[in-house]
Amino acid sequence: MATGSDKSMSKYKELILRRSSIKGQITKFKNYLALFESSPLSSIEVAELSVRLNRFENLSTKFDSLQSDIEVLNHDSLEREIDERDGIERDIISCIATANSLISETNIQLEARRKSVAPPEPQCHHHHDDPGVKLPQIQISRFDGAYFRWLEFRDTFETLVHNNSRISDIHKFHYLISYLEGDAARIISKLEVSSSNYRDAWSLLCERYNNKRLLINYHLSALINVQPIARESERSLRFLVDHVTKNLRALSSLELPTDKWDILLIFLLSSKLDNVTLIKWEELRNTFDSVPELNQFHKFSTTVMGLNAPSLISSKLGWLVAGPIHVISS
Repeated sequence: MATGSDKSMSKYKELILRRSSIKGQITKFKNYLALFESSPLSSIEVAELSVRLNRFENLSTKFDSLQSDIEVLNHDSLEREIDERDGIERDIISCIATANSLISETNIQLEARRKSVAPPEPQCHHHHDDPGVKLPQIQISRFDGAYFRWLEFRDTFETLVHNNSRISDIHKFHYLISYLEGDAARIISKLEVSSSNYRDAWSLLCERYNNKRLLINYHLSALINVQPIARESERSLRFLVDHVTKNLRALSSLELPTDKWDILLIFLLSSKLDNVTLIKWEELRNTFDSVPELNQFHKFSTTVMGLNAPSLISSKLGWLVAGPIHVISS
């Protein structure tokens, strides 16, 4: 009979294999983009690239979920896993930015070529609205002014749009407006959309939301106020661990010494556990000769999540589900 440790190792190997597949897809897309470095795209190639890009963008979401599972299972090497995450995410973002730039640049060239050969419009068409150049779609989550979304929005927008020399400032301004809503949109609503005003618009947003004190306060508050687990649940425990890991990563990027917070974080995490899981943790904690470290809590949570997860067993009646099944009401 397989132990919880064996199951965790088997799951870990499966996740590593799936991550290798994603890396292979990134390399394949990079090589595809390299074909267009020295020659312009045709309209058919633009359409093909758009389809490929749409498929490739789904990798970001798949990888984030996959890597989070790996970090939970391989908590003893969390720093190495975070470095691995950063490297792969940079490759994904770089590919998306390059593809969008190629599409944008080609569309502008094709539109200019079309206008240069088109017959002049009759002068009597006074109400004709020139739609201009249609900007290619760049997938970025909209920002509404919530501080917890700012770091992700800022870093993504700067990589895909702001630092992209192939996109003109007027187009960057249009992109920026399309991604803003609520309070964030109101900050730049008085500015006329023009090339000269784009830098001012971006500076206004950065001045408002690059507030280190408020960002730190938000992520600390998110850590402290995370909802306690009401009853034993693998899903709830996984959410708690992922939530803490995500906010710690943000606080670390804000130059706080999170690697020195183990005892505080363990106290916080313990206070959020359900009674059954807390008893298990206290029993394990009593076996330690010294103050427990955060990686020991991660190892404990991984074991508990493995024990609480339902599994399939073979019987005379066929395959049956063994273990607790947590029903979430709508």
